[in-house]
Amino acid sequence: MPLPSPRILLLLAALAIAAPRGASGESVGSDRRCRLAIGRGVLRLVKEGLATIDRCYANGKQGCADLDRTTGRTRFTLSTARGLGTTGYWCSKQSNIVQNYPSASPPECGVPLPGFFDYILARAKRGLEESATALQGSGAPRRSPTRRCLAAVGRARDRLVRSGLRRVISCQRHSDHGTSTFGRVTDACLSLPLRTDKALTPVARACAGLDGGAIGSCSPLPDCVATGAVATVQGFARGTFGLSPDESASLCGNGVVDEDAGEQCDLGAANGPGASCTPTCKNARCGDGLVEIGVEDCDNGETDTFCPIETPTCDKKCKAIVCGDGKIQGDEQCDDGNTVAGDGCSPDCKPEPVTCSGTIDLTVTFVSGPNTDHSKPVYSLDVSVGYAGPTSFPGDGLLPLEDPSDPASRLILLGGGVNLYDGLVQSFDGADSAVGGGPGIRTLVNLSFPTSGGFILPEDSFPFERIRFDCPAGTPVSEADFPCVIRQIGSNPGVVFSADQLPACRTSLPR
Repeated sequence: MPLPSPRILLLLAALAIAAPRGASGESVGSDRRCRLAIGRGVLRLVKEGLATIDRCYANGKQGCADLDRTTGRTRFTLSTARGLGTTGYWCSKQSNIVQNYPSASPPECGVPLPGFFDYILARAKRGLEESATALQGSGAPRRSPTRRCLAAVGRARDRLVRSGLRRVISCQRHSDHGTSTFGRVTDACLSLPLRTDKALTPVARACAGLDGGAIGSCSPLPDCVATGAVATVQGFARGTFGLSPDESASLCGNGVVDEDAGEQCDLGAANGPGASCTPTCKNARCGDGLVEIGVEDCDNGETDTFCPIETPTCDKKCKAIVCGDGKIQGDEQCDDGNTVAGDGCSPDCKPEPVTCSGTIDLTVTFVSGPNTDHSKPVYSLDVSVGYAGPTSFPGDGLLPLEDPSDPASRLILLGGGVNLYDGLVQSFDGADSAVGGGPGIRTLVNLSFPTSGGFILPEDSFPFERIRFDCPAGTPVSEADFPCVIRQIGSNPGVVFSADQLPACRTSLPR
């Protein structure tokens, strides 16, 4: 078998050097490659972001300092996608680096936190927009005499920022080779001077005799352009390299809100578990496991999707659940606004029995909770209602579709003004695992899509169906005998409500 050519061997060696290594023994080298990928990604973002802003100003448009309005399908958006892909490849296993970046936004129930590159991107976008606002303002019309000055200011800023950031990133790359721990950008790299002479000369010529403040730029020109560029470069550099957890922890409690450390607040010595600013310098919120004095009654922490946990004594808004307040919460099965016995709802908020007269009508109602989704249209419903002896229901298996206008119908859909019969309706009677494995009635509704238009769940309650059960006359029954479970609510094809977005399913008997 012939040996590979020297050219092939060189290529294989290069690929071996470039490929990410495992965590054992090679993690430091991989961390460095991750940092380098982040630095190059930021450089690309800044270059294309500045070019996008300049094109907007050159065309005499408004709102050029808002990148969300001006980007569209530009090189900036492509650079963003490329940065996400590159850093995702080189940094996917580098927890020592990824942990240096706080989230770009606070946790929100059911919404995944953005990745670390989203934080870097958010910092870069804000830096670009702040620089554009400070140095070029709202721009100038095409024939305005100030347009030439503002264009020169933009070009000078671009040149200074790009070259300055490139030098800082190169400096930090060399600094990283002498360490195995990676944190904030070093002061030596952050304080590198900008080379301003060639960049500012065109500004002095184009803006001669103009007051920078009067035309929407900075003052005095041209020196203020260099001052603004230094601040922009330093902001980019801090956002590029972040802070290690130890560095972040050392800043919390100094009374200054340090964004680079991911702080949302800092009250100094007033930080505390019961204060509006927690010991980790985060704004107190329901679900953080800390009870904010005077605001929260309780706080049970949160799920892995940042949703506050509800218990029998504490609701999802961190308010105490009290039987008799008129709201069905926690493990309450009823709440009539009092703790009087004998009125259908017991003093501990459990249904009191009613006497069956041979048949009894059960009403199934959806009751919205704090996380119920009221934004997506509902097109399908899957609900199970259990029952047990001596209560019974005639029939077995697939039940016939009955006339909702006939009072004698055993099962009718209610809908509260929504035509739930506009589509396919099926009901089944049999063993149902959703309600404990005993007998149950399962009802499925699939509205015509898209002709029916679906419907939005009401903010309060939604009457779903009425089921007529048989029971021996004189038998005491209560709502506790009829467990109800919403198996699924579907929206547009392929989209379903998550478990925490579903309303509660309540059953009620006539009294």
